[in-house]
Amino acid sequence: MRAWLQEHFPRRHPYLFVDQRVAALWGKVLDEKGFGPAWIPWDAREDSKRLAAVEELARTALHRGADRQSVFVAVGGGVTGDVVGFLASIFMRGVPVVQVPTTLLAQVDSCLGGKTGVDLPEGKNLLGTFHQPQAILVDAVFLETLPAREWQNGIAEVIKCALLDDSGLMETLESFAQAAKGSQGIVYPLPQEMTERLVFQSLRLKARYVAADERDLGVRQFLNLGHTAGHGLETLSGYTLPHGHAVALGMRVAVRIGILMGLTHPDLARRLDHILDAYQLPQTTPLVADPDALLGHIQHDKKKGTGGLTWIVPRDVGRIERHTDISEKIVRESLRVLQPLKT
Repeated sequence: MRAWLQEHFPRRHPYLFVDQRVAALWGKVLDEKGFGPAWIPWDAREDSKRLAAVEELARTALHRGADRQSVFVAVGGGVTGDVVGFLASIFMRGVPVVQVPTTLLAQVDSCLGGKTGVDLPEGKNLLGTFHQPQAILVDAVFLETLPAREWQNGIAEVIKCALLDDSGLMETLESFAQAAKGSQGIVYPLPQEMTERLVFQSLRLKARYVAADERDLGVRQFLNLGHTAGHGLETLSGYTLPHGHAVALGMRVAVRIGILMGLTHPDLARRLDHILDAYQLPQTTPLVADPDALLGHIQHDKKKGTGGLTWIVPRDVGRIERHTDISEKIVRESLRVLQPLKT
């Protein structure tokens, strides 16, 4: 990576901000490659995604010599990408950023698109900027050490892309799940060839939406499928609910909204549930026990505009709509799909 940075940023000094979990595995390699004090470990947890962390990282970088001629490199998952991207966008009024995603979730989704940000107690990513990365370096080697939960986080975003796509991504997921069912079911990590295929197809789809609507004012909002209810669940949980699990649950709510509105055939709900089950993603959560609290967090979602909350509703695979006129009654009824079954 050092040689690549020198080739592409010959007049800039790289500073690497590395998730400390990644640093524990790769820190010696970074030292051996000559980065030395130019790489900065940090505790990249969702509850660390705050302005205070941005200030701390900025001061650390300054003390190590960073200036307006630097290039920042985000090495880690989505939290690292969001926070370091935000820091790069405001550090001395902006320096370039390179994304090196090390989780499947980051590789298939958050590394691309230029969205940066930090959270407030009221919700996720309420403070942020658009700051497009100068490059994205994806390497499957980082995924070899991921726990199953991190794989599930990424697969949830792949399933979201599959619902948006009409070119075969859902069939790819279903075919692999069907083949695995004949043996021992889905086992993580997935084979590298399958992983690379999912990453490529997901990023290709996202790039199409981003190119058409960089500032997220139109069709790019379709990428928020599952995120309106999902972000509310994350916030209500105090960010203990993994992002991918929240998106999986949020997609079930979105499909249920479509069914209640008479837009979506119930077969899509069954198809989604089968794929979530195959890839070991949740379909219920005790967080819906207090629907008023959950609705309160959903109402703070940053996607709320003058017309109300924007809900992304799938009619079918590859047929997605935006709605801002969904009644609270329908939303409340849709949240019931997440209630754990009584035993």
